[in-house]
Amino acid sequence: MYLILSKMKKNILILIIFTSIFLNCKEQNKNELIGKWTCTDVLDKMEIPALGLEYLENTIVNKWTIELQEDGTFKTEIIDTDSAKGTWEYNPTTKLIKVKLIGESDLKFEVLKFDSNKIDLKSELGKFIFEKTIN
Repeated sequence: MYLILSKMKKNILILIIFTSIFLNCKEQNKNELIGKWTCTDVLDKMEIPALGLEYLENTIVNKWTIELQEDGTFKTEIIDTDSAKGTWEYNPTTKLIKVKLIGESDLKFEVLKFDSNKIDLKSELGKFIFEKTIN
């Protein structure tokens, strides 16, 4: 009986430790999103028609930036084309970044892959690779 209780206590302790680590990782991921990100490539190029891919490579790749601020605001710009400001939030459970553009509808980005300097995002606009250029 003592052995069973000892094993249960050990399992509960392990569960508590992993839960704490998991919750800390979620917050760390949100904080790691803060900074300036530049679109460096397009994913799934074989699925994009040639003209669409040419447009993306000429207009978006290395020209689209998103700057996520710690206070929940963001700025985005496509060089020589457009810029916008608004607010952003990250849901670690759904892995969605939701941006709210001032005067426009929300846009959601699904985080496909993420590390501290590179992120793959999917939106209704397509799938993109962003690299952090400024913390």
